[in-house]
Amino acid sequence: MHKPLLAHWKALKRVLRYVQGTKQQGLLFHKNTDFRLYGFADADWASDLEDHRKQITVSKSSTEAEFRSLAACVKNKLRVVPRPIINLREGGVKDVVDTKANLSNSASAVYHLSTGTAYQGGIFFLDIIFLSDYPFNPPQVVFKTHIYHCNVGTDGHVSLEMLKDGWSPALTITKVLTAIRSLLTNPDPYNAVVPGIAHLYLENKAKHDLVAGEWTARFAK
Repeated sequence: MHKPLLAHWKALKRVLRYVQGTKQQGLLFHKNTDFRLYGFADADWASDLEDHRKQITVSKSSTEAEFRSLAACVKNKLRVVPRPIINLREGGVKDVVDTKANLSNSASAVYHLSTGTAYQGGIFFLDIIFLSDYPFNPPQVVFKTHIYHCNVGTDGHVSLEMLKDGWSPALTITKVLTAIRSLLTNPDPYNAVVPGIAHLYLENKAKHDLVAGEWTARFAK
């Protein structure tokens, strides 16, 4: 930072505006030498009335409240903190939590599909990878659990129009997960990445669903 560029000054101005506008939100900023920002996430589901008032969604447990707090912290970071600041050093912005449950929950996204498809009852783990140019380009979504689906490659990558040419910075991860749920309910065999599965789906859906159900029972239970 001994030779800051215009982009750095703009980023600094944006950060200072953010700090000015959040003085009443309990945020803590440390002065340090590695130029990293720290985001602190905490929520008290049981006894803190202030937390109750700040939460926009009712949580059913302390773990859920903590996880929602962390998710909101990360979302705010991606939305507000300029990319040059995040990329100043490896690690960029560090998020700090105070519960091991939060770390376990955030280690991987878990996608539950309950009824109505061959994937009924399956628990599918996903990796959602945010690249440095997010949100201007889409995240990568990868199934870590084996799944028999014509729109999911053998490497787990999801083939979805929303994650390609149909991407917009206005789209949220909630909408991405909703689209994936829809894709599992209604596969798109005409834009498949696994032609063999797509062919079986079109020619013999009953057999396709039987095989998909067997994969679900084997890998996602």
